Amino acid sequence: MTTYTQNLGINLIGTGEETNTWGSITNGNFYYGFEQAIVGRATVTFADANITLTKNDDVTSNQTFRDLYLYCVGTNTAVRTLNLPAGIFKNYIIENNTSGSFDLIVQVTGGVGTNLVVPFGKRVVVYLNGADVLQQENYKPNGMTLGVPLALADGGTGATTAAGVRTVLGLGTGATTNVGSMATQNSNNVAITGGTITGITALDTGSGGTGLSAYLAGDLLYYTSGNTLTRLAIGANKRILTSSGSAPQWVTTLDTSQGGTGISSYTAGDITYFTGGTSLTRLPLGIANSVLTSNGTTPQWTSVLPIASGGTGLTTVGAAGTAFVSNGTVAGWVTQYVSVSLIIDGGGTAILTGIKGDLTIPFNCVIDQWTLLADQSGSIVVDIWKDSYANYPPTVADTITGSALPTISGSTKGQSSTLTGWTATIAAGDTLRFNVNSNSGIIRVTLSLRVYRT
Repeated sequence: MTTYTQNLGINLIGTGEETNTWGSITNGNFYYGFEQAIVGRATVTFADANITLTKNDDVTSNQTFRDLYLYCVGTNTAVRTLNLPAGIFKNYIIENNTSGSFDLIVQVTGGVGTNLVVPFGKRVVVYLNGADVLQQENYKPNGMTLGVPLALADGGTGATTAAGVRTVLGLGTGATTNVGSMATQNSNNVAITGGTITGITALDTGSGGTGLSAYLAGDLLYYTSGNTLTRLAIGANKRILTSSGSAPQWVTTLDTSQGGTGISSYTAGDITYFTGGTSLTRLPLGIANSVLTSNGTTPQWTSVLPIASGGTGLTTVGAAGTAFVSNGTVAGWVTQYVSVSLIIDGGGTAILTGIKGDLTIPFNCVIDQWTLLADQSGSIVVDIWKDSYANYPPTVADTITGSALPTISGSTKGQSSTLTGWTATIAAGDTLRFNVNSNSGIIRVTLSLRVYRT
């Protein structure tokens, strides 16, 4: 009786078993079992979905669950899960080299135990205890040092010296920052008490100040000359800051020479156009469905676009299934019909009842008339069944003719556009099946359906 180990599925050969095959099984155990578990590396390709590795006791071929190193690649658009076999005890090295910058969740199949996250671009050593995915190490011995500085992204400083840390953090390169003692700062009648400095009235620009001792909310500072800064009071609501050539100033509007419009108010939908000089003018929004055209001088709104200008000259849309057509003199909406036909031929004898053919309709349309043309006088009744391509073939339950089936009665022809009870609408890709319900004396008949596209 063949038995296998719990964790790696190694074939256990009993005493006296596997005569003449002992060697091949042992080789498989070593090559596909032990070697995979000890040094095996497998590529696990994600396709923007979770992946589950299953345990297979087969030792005649590679089984990914046995490999020590799982190299995860592929493209993900969200965090994905790598499910490992439940019930086995095994260690893994898992590398997240997928594209998309998303982490991988590693858990046992079913997700009943503790899971572990492998961050994007990282490699993690884990241990599977049958139900949980555990971090391989959770203890750092005393005195342990890193071979390289721990990066900022991992919570470190990225440097090995104080000066290096300041450089990484953008704090300058000096060993210390000496701002002087409090006694030094308290000289020259400048009093420093807590967070308050007194004794300085206005520090000018030559000393690193502004020369100003008071401000109002919104004041702007600008340089005038020497070591003097001046305050420009905040402008009124919606004023624009411009330059007079020597100082900044607030203005109400900008004309076109200044990159503005010269207009200070608008109504919703207004269109601005140039008239001449430095002037722009507002064109109010046109009425609903009007078209913007030109009269050769200014833009204007037009209700109807003539044919000469690429329009129709009409204010309404044609009925369903109509197209805008010109007869060389005038243009208008015309219904565009298409004929869908099937010839039913009895092969020299009277047509038998039953299914006679199928058609597929490649466009959306509506049936508005049927016509039957026979080779000789007789009587025939034809039913039409319809269903989607996915549900092909249609059956009698899919009839579309209601109680008004296409019929010839004691004649060579029949036609009707009164489709009482019909399901006349056809979707692109639908299939039609034609069934002769009864026939007397007719050897060949053509059934035509007049449809208009929608």
